[in-house]
Amino acid sequence: MKKLVNMLLLGMLCLPVIAQIQLEGKFDVDIPQNQIWDGRYLLYTFRGDAHIYDVETEEKWVIPDHQVSGLGYQDGYYFQKKDDLYTLRKVGEEEPVLPYRFSWVSGWFGNTVLGWEEVTGPEAGIYGVWYQMGEGILARHELKDIHQAVGFDYTQKWFMRELDWQTAQKLYSYQYQEGLIVLPNKDKETFSFYDLELKQAFPGEFIKAEPFSEGLAAVQNEDGLWGFIDRNGQVKVPFIYRRKPGQFHSGRVKVINSQNLVGYIDTKGELEIPAKFSSATDFYKGKAIAKPSGWDKPRVVLDLDGREEKLFCINCVLHTRTYKSYAAYFPSQDIMNWVDEEHLIMGIWGQASLYTKEGEKVFDRVYPLLKDLVDGKLILVEGAFLAKDLDQRFYLWDLESDRALIELSFTEF
Repeated sequence: MKKLVNMLLLGMLCLPVIAQIQLEGKFDVDIPQNQIWDGRYLLYTFRGDAHIYDVETEEKWVIPDHQVSGLGYQDGYYFQKKDDLYTLRKVGEEEPVLPYRFSWVSGWFGNTVLGWEEVTGPEAGIYGVWYQMGEGILARHELKDIHQAVGFDYTQKWFMRELDWQTAQKLYSYQYQEGLIVLPNKDKETFSFYDLELKQAFPGEFIKAEPFSEGLAAVQNEDGLWGFIDRNGQVKVPFIYRRKPGQFHSGRVKVINSQNLVGYIDTKGELEIPAKFSSATDFYKGKAIAKPSGWDKPRVVLDLDGREEKLFCINCVLHTRTYKSYAAYFPSQDIMNWVDEEHLIMGIWGQASLYTKEGEKVFDRVYPLLKDLVDGKLILVEGAFLAKDLDQRFYLWDLESDRALIELSFTEF
């Protein structure tokens, strides 16, 4: 009898996970960017098409001949390409968000995007369109007007006889944040800040200029040194840094000293956290992850005063295999997971594991792919990394119930 019970228990343990929802498809282990979970929508690439599933309404959409990694997806917005032109769309809506078809999209910066539209007819020209999610069109300017605003006479350049979107892409830096755009000046060797009407916000030309964040922007002077200015162009942090600083988050910003060690200053330029880290993230909601200098020093979690809480892992690799690319100006996915979800995804030798902040491994095994931990759920691929697709299992996994909410499966042709 005891032997029979043991056999039954073993059989139960060998049963496959039964997910609440079954969808056709699979995740792409080789290109992790080909799947996204954002807390509502699950996106994945399958047989050359992009699939989007809404967990709230249980509706599904297929975007033919697109990969998720090429959609420029963010918070329900994405770009669909047809006949070499891009339209900005929102999941679940039939009509595009904007009536424009862009020849080129410069990409998202935060929740703002810039696209270039080539117009024919009476208003023929190249137009730049700044659009912000939730607010609409912030500005729309013709390329020749941008040239005029910065004082650049393109007619004098033999290689710019025509105005096209490739010219716009090559000439300008379009970083927009907190109401101001960084644009190059007429000599194309210095930068200044302009408002959305293309008026210079304040006097001042800089060798390099970064967008504003929390009211301050990092700029480089003619001596090659970096400091910070406010929205009136006044210097708030002196020009003493030879390496480009980060951007302010939670009132702190990363700076790098002459020994290539990272520390943090406040908005007055005071060194609040000593420069003793070989690498570090930006702050996010008052927390950052840093690696003290020294091969045997474990990573720590920092608060705004520099107090350290040790992480458990010395040799683990954060954001292994580039699970998702994020703008350098914003915190990495690791610190967001750590603060919002109180877990970290770490990887060793191409295998990923999920840990609690106390160092407890959530799953007994390691997986070829774990990514996008949002609202207690994450993308999970079970099976060996080099295994065939049919030997792998693809899930959206719920940590609270410790079971699959969605399983992707498919049959071979």
